[in-house]
Amino acid sequence: MKNVLILTFMFISACCFGQIPTDWQVDGLKGKVKKNTTSWLLSDTAIVIEETSYNKQGFKTEIRHYDDYSFSEQQKGIKPKCTALDKFSVLDTTSKREVITYDCFSKKVLNKEVKRVEYWESDKIYVISEEYLDSKEIRFTKLYFEGYRLMKSTSYVSSSQDDSSDNSDNRPTPTAYFYNEVGDLVKTHTYFDMVDSTGDRITTIAVVNKDEKGNVVEYKERVEGTELGSNVSCKYEYYE
Repeated sequence: MKNVLILTFMFISACCFGQIPTDWQVDGLKGKVKKNTTSWLLSDTAIVIEETSYNKQGFKTEIRHYDDYSFSEQQKGIKPKCTALDKFSVLDTTSKREVITYDCFSKKVLNKEVKRVEYWESDKIYVISEEYLDSKEIRFTKLYFEGYRLMKSTSYVSSSQDDSSDNSDNRPTPTAYFYNEVGDLVKTHTYFDMVDSTGDRITTIAVVNKDEKGNVVEYKERVEGTELGSNVSCKYEYYE
């Protein structure tokens, strides 16, 4: 009976803030995107690729990661190899969904020692929770403006183990997001040390081009005060 009451409460809480937004809305996509392939050219030699697939209702079904790829291979027409595959379960009545990561080749579960769950805590707060067998939890929260533009994200590592030492990993690491007048993301600011802001990371983003539906197809990222940065391209496939 107690479990029934808890599930009922969770269901009511999930419904209080209205309809669950689609991933199209949260990802800021326009039109019925079937697949979004994003490539980060980190240098003249390194390329990171993510391929995100959505169902016809606008929710993520999987993300394929291609991390072992080079610019020279791209020039030779060699196709990248998938290194990991995130599979998303269907949202349940409490708005939760589990994400299981597989090896693309062996199909073995790569995150079998961790349970990763994502859910809406309210109409503006999205939570990604990774619970490990060693009792450690990594909690990543995203706070949104109206219209689901990301305002702030925070990561936090917690552990039930008795450890009185000062562990900097247990400090929240927030990132703030800034936009221009047309709603394009132009800057992120990560606060690594909340006491004196030492080591903050500020990244500027410049949109270069958009497609006919208004989705960004090319932008540049640069980390202030460093030579770090990347040229990013996005390729979309749409449902007819």
